[in-house]
Amino acid sequence: MPGYLASSINIYSEGSSIGSGSLVEKDSSVYLVTAAHVLFQTKGNQILDSLKIPQIKIHAYSPENEDGRGSLLRIERIGLRRLMKHPEKDICIIKIGNILSLPPYKIQLMEDVIAEKNNGDIRALSLESTLMLDEILIGEDIRIVGYPSYLDTKNTQGQTIYDFSYPLVQKGIISGLSNGLGNIIVSGAVYYGNSGGAVFSWKKMLYIEGSVVSLRTDLLLIGIVVSFIPFNYVKSSKPQTYYDIDVSNSGYSVVVPIKYVMDIIESVEQESQKLQE
Repeated sequence: MPGYLASSINIYSEGSSIGSGSLVEKDSSVYLVTAAHVLFQTKGNQILDSLKIPQIKIHAYSPENEDGRGSLLRIERIGLRRLMKHPEKDICIIKIGNILSLPPYKIQLMEDVIAEKNNGDIRALSLESTLMLDEILIGEDIRIVGYPSYLDTKNTQGQTIYDFSYPLVQKGIISGLSNGLGNIIVSGAVYYGNSGGAVFSWKKMLYIEGSVVSLRTDLLLIGIVVSFIPFNYVKSSKPQTYYDIDVSNSGYSVVVPIKYVMDIIESVEQESQKLQE
């Protein structure tokens, strides 16, 4: 099973899923990355500095376990000292621990991160396997990974059709690059619960090793999905008279490039170095 699924996590609060996220690794430090609005209070389109909740649980998917259930970690006493959000973008990070050895993975968790199950199967994506905004081409294939928990779990006959504690993968393409605004637009519908999930480029690459030629799929992290783009349909009884507006999911989504995640991590590392001096 691809490692990109094992690093995808479901974020819970009070027993309910509130969003998606990913575990990433840089210089042996492991961070939870998600959309800021998943954890911070909002007012209209503004993300405030106050937190929604004091504690969360993060549940990972594990391909090694028969039931697919991976690590369950509890992050207590979430505080602004360790939970860092970008000043302009809808993303935030919190450090959960340090990798001591790999493989097999051994991670020393931060003191406020409690392992309730299977600490040993935590998987984090290396930030060396990324694609920057100026390397992305319109029309390239992508995959969106997350937990769209607000989808109905039952069909029209009332039968359970899926357990949304498992990640879902959505296929799409790069539809546009908003370089001035620093966003990536993808065609690939996302829903409530997808916010904070990772987006990967999906490239078929030809490798030549001596006389052996092989076709492989490269997955590179390009960003974090933060919202869908709404489609506004205006109904009117007569010309120029508007009485109702339907807001629907257009099928296009907004992705914050991975560069902004790296910017926050770099800021955290610099602050940590200052404290050690």
